[in-house]
Formats: sequence, structure tokens, C-alpha cells
Amino acid sequence: MGDVICYSNIETKEEVLRVVKGIGVFDNFETAINMLDEKLIGYETKDEIKLRVSRMYDKKETEELGVVAFFVDEPKAKKLVNLKSIQRVA
Repeated sequence: MGDVICYSNIETKEEVLRVVKGIGVFDNFETAINMLDEKLIGYETKDEIKLRVSRMYDKKETEELGVVAFFVDEPKAKKLVNLKSIQRVA
């Protein structure tokens, strides 16, 4: 936790940084949806979440592999280091 994720829009090149605050591991989406609040996932109802998930993910595959949820927030620091520009030397 504490890692920073950079989400990039391929079309607009817009980037959004988020800090990982927590991680949840679930057996499947059904369990995750039942345990988490709809608003935390970004939707109004559990039925809406189920519909979206069914369109994006193969149910059999998620039953086999499980589901990981990252809980993220906006970074508190005013400036973050761009790790893409740091080079490692031996």
C-alpha cells in the first residue's frame, strides 16, 4: 500500500494519479459486490455493478482466478516523482 498508480487515457493522453490505500481479494465478483458498498465501487446499485461486470469479465475465468480490488485515493503530496524517468544503475 502507498504505491501510486498512473491511469492514462490512450486517446487524450490525460493522466490521473491515485494512491493505493487498500487491497481486497475476493473469490469472485459476486462476493466482492455483496461485501462492498455500491458507492465505493462507483455505482448506484448492485444490479448496475453486476451488469457492468458481466459485460467486461468472463464469469468462468473470475470464478477460477478470483478478483482483486484496489482501493485508491488522490495523492496528498503536491508533487510526485515520475518513476518512468528514474534509471537504475548497478
